[in-house]
Amino acid sequence: MDLSESAAIKPRKRWVRSIVIAVIAALVVTSGAAVFLGARYLGNIDRLSDVFAGLVDSDRPTGDDATTFLLAGSDSREIDTDTSTLRANGPANQRADTLMLLRISADGKSSQLISIPRDSWVEVPGYGHNKINAAYAFGGPALLIKTVEQVTNVRIDHFAVVDFQGFKNITDLVGGVTIVSAGEYGLTPGAHHMTGEEALAYVRERKHLPNGDFDRVRRQQVYLRAMLREVKAQHAYKDPAKLDRILRAATSSIAVDDNLSYSAMVKLAMTLGGLNESDMSFFLAPVAGYGWEGEQSVVYLDTIQCDIMFKLFREGELGVDSGFETLQPDPAV
Repeated sequence: MDLSESAAIKPRKRWVRSIVIAVIAALVVTSGAAVFLGARYLGNIDRLSDVFAGLVDSDRPTGDDATTFLLAGSDSREIDTDTSTLRANGPANQRADTLMLLRISADGKSSQLISIPRDSWVEVPGYGHNKINAAYAFGGPALLIKTVEQVTNVRIDHFAVVDFQGFKNITDLVGGVTIVSAGEYGLTPGAHHMTGEEALAYVRERKHLPNGDFDRVRRQQVYLRAMLREVKAQHAYKDPAKLDRILRAATSSIAVDDNLSYSAMVKLAMTLGGLNESDMSFFLAPVAGYGWEGEQSVVYLDTIQCDIMFKLFREGELGVDSGFETLQPDPAV
């Protein structure tokens, strides 16, 4: 081999490595809305049809060059790709356990994620006031999207269903994740190394947490960040067999709308590849308080603060210095 051949190989190796890193980063950053190269993985992702059925474009918020996902999470799922409904061990009237808005900037240099409490008391078009996650049970993804867009005035480009049960397998494949706590979210101070089963219990817990669903939402965010850190730290791209198992576990745990083409998936993965932990910000929609509506325990959003947050979000200006509570860096242990 002459020197010219050697010089040609090195850039090629860097190019292949950058693609693999992009895939891994996209996998965790989008919490299930990620995209993967190759039919082995792309074909493993469930596709949801008619997600935006019945939505009138002129009645929806104006979008921009950024890409915004609405992520609906559940502990376990069965996808009915004909009706685009989520079923969890039973009828297709499941209420989404988790709701998150994820915005990825057009230049791929930053992302912001806002968790919306599932018990938020809002106007569900055609059904009056109800919990925001009830929109999923009443009318599937389309009504959920319409409800969230009405509440936030943020245009949603894509929809994904995430199964946290499936992420248990990924956690075990990377040898567990370490979550560092300063004593918040119902966890004792210190570093906690968790297996997949322990991590799943961590993100599922709700009833015994000091702040109920709010701590649960924060736990999910902490877990996603810890998983991203672990996958990247292990350089899984150096172990093709391990990488294959991780990607297959991940793609078996998500479903995305069929408007997201395979080419767009690959492009999005490449865009996300350069994101580091410091490029991602995690927020919780501002809350005014708790209350009861009939026999339902509900959450009342702080509409004034939410308007400010979501305006910054859709304009790409929401950051850690915006004055809203954000997920803090892990404390030193």
